[in-house]
Amino acid sequence: MNTMNIFSETDKKQEMSFAESESYKKLRANILFSGANLKVLAITSTVPGEGKSEVSFNIATSLAEIGKRTLYIDGDMRKSVFLERHKIRKDLFGLAHYLIGEKSYADIIKKTVVENLYIISFGAYPPNPSELLAQKAFKTLLDTAKNDFDYVIIDTPPIAPVVDGLTISSVADGVVYVVQSGRLSYRFVEATMKQLEQSNCKIIGVVLNKFKLKTIKGKNYGYGYDYGYGYGYGYGYGYRKKQND
Repeated sequence: MNTMNIFSETDKKQEMSFAESESYKKLRANILFSGANLKVLAITSTVPGEGKSEVSFNIATSLAEIGKRTLYIDGDMRKSVFLERHKIRKDLFGLAHYLIGEKSYADIIKKTVVENLYIISFGAYPPNPSELLAQKAFKTLLDTAKNDFDYVIIDTPPIAPVVDGLTISSVADGVVYVVQSGRLSYRFVEATMKQLEQSNCKIIGVVLNKFKLKTIKGKNYGYGYDYGYGYGYGYGYGYRKKQND
C-alpha cells in the first residue's frame, strides 16, 4: 500500500482541547483493556447528529498514535459525512466498490499521512446498502482486515433510521455506543441497547458525548466525552431536532 495524502490541501487540522484529548486517551485505554480478542469495533448511535463519526475517527487516530496499526472504515453508504468533514479527496474507491465486486481489498485501503492509520471510504451510494452489508463479502473483508491490523474501527449508520448499523455491529467483535448528552430520553436509549443485544452485538461500552463539563474557579472547560458501562443515563429530555452527524 502506497502512502498518500487523502486530505485536501485546504484541510486545517483542528486542535482538541485538553479535556477532549484526555477523554480520548481514557477511551483508548478502556478499549485496550477490553481484551486482545476485540479487534473489530463498530461505533454506533441511535440517531444522526450525536457525534458518532467524529468519535469513530478520533478513536482510530488515537490508537494509531500509540503505534497500533489501525484501519478506519466509513460504513455509512447512505449519508456519510466523513469525506466532507475531513476534507478528504472524493475520488477514492471504497467499501461499496468492494462489496459489488468492482474493486479488490487492496484497491480500497489507503494509507494516510498519519502514521499507522489507514482508511476505507464508503466509496459510493449504492441503491441497496443493507443487502450488500449482509453478504458474505463484508464479513470476509473484516476477517482479512483483522489479520492485517491491530484494530479495525467501523463508523456505522445510526441504528434508528436504518438496519445497516445493526448489520455491521452484529459481525464486529464489540460495539461502542455513542449517546449525545441531553438529546434522547432514557427509554429511547434503552430501546437501542435492547436492539443491539437482540442482534447478538457485544456492547463493550457507552460514550456520553457533548456533555458540558463543570466550571472550575470561573473557567469553563467546554464539551467533553465520557466512557462507561451499562445504562446509567436518566436524561428525560426526549428526542430533539435532527442535526448533521
